[in-house]
Amino acid sequence: MGDPAGIGPEVTLKALSSPAVRRRVSPLLIGDVEVFRDAARRLGTALRFSPVDQRAVGAIPVRVI
Repeated sequence: MGDPAGIGPEVTLKALSSPAVRRRVSPLLIGDVEVFRDAARRLGTALRFSPVDQRAVGAIPVRVI
């Protein structure tokens, strides 16, 4: 994720919004779930996230640090 206030979350989510990328990877994000949720809202993406230990179907897992 890098700096939560930086461009890392947005760049990551833009990449994961691509169907071609999602077909090739099984993402595991590391950072703050709420930072990713906020970035997704700002970008207008339908991506969903959940902590690894609360994995939800269809959600991208996030290892909370």
